[in-house]
Amino acid sequence: MTKFEAFKDQITNAAKASSPEWVTFEYENDFPGYNESFVYESVCAIKKMGELEVRNNADRYFSVKFISA
Repeated sequence: MTKFEAFKDQITNAAKASSPEWVTFEYENDFPGYNESFVYESVCAIKKMGELEVRNNADRYFSVKFISA
């Protein structure tokens, strides 16, 4: 499993568990092993995949919500 896949799985599982509510993550506290640019770029890529709705602020927080099929 790649670093991106592990990150995506963590985000997706949290979103599914809190569905239909939003779940908010903080770059530093929730992903201490990842650098900020990796988190930001990965969140942008996940958003394009269409499985999750993503609100990515230009700060250190982002929120996701699972889009049910």
